[in-house]
Amino acid sequence: MAVRRGAWGILGACTALIAWSAVACAPPMPTPVPTPTPTPLAAEMGLSEYLEAVEPYASVVAVVRARELSVVEADLILFKLERMHPPQDLAGSHEDLITAYRYIREGRKILAQQPIREERAEGEFQVDWGIRYIFIFQEEIAAYMESRAPEGGAGE
Repeated sequence: MAVRRGAWGILGACTALIAWSAVACAPPMPTPVPTPTPTPLAAEMGLSEYLEAVEPYASVVAVVRARELSVVEADLILFKLERMHPPQDLAGSHEDLITAYRYIREGRKILAQQPIREERAEGEFQVDWGIRYIFIFQEEIAAYMESRAPEGGAGE
């Protein structure tokens, strides 16, 4: 009888321990996260918002900086550009800007590895090709803005 009482005591203690550990080890309730408010990057942007957002990546300064960007900086720029939603009329131009920074990133990645002569030339070519795509983007934006300009003067 004493053995049974001891066994029931151990069994009871084990059951209590299991129940306690299940409660103690339960994952905490997740903290509610507020729903983010829409931002210009989450919805299609207006023309002026879009041009302002891409200006740091499509200006003459951006062209000059392209040769000195680190791979991490190029990745960050790509991250930002890929999450923008340009106006429908500029979607193709925006893809050209993304392509520009993909080439620049690949070129800078090659150049960061201290390559031999042929590989260095390939890296520089990739960066130059990316810069060319920035110029293409600039030309497309200029043509788009010109097409939107009212014809004739204000006195007509």
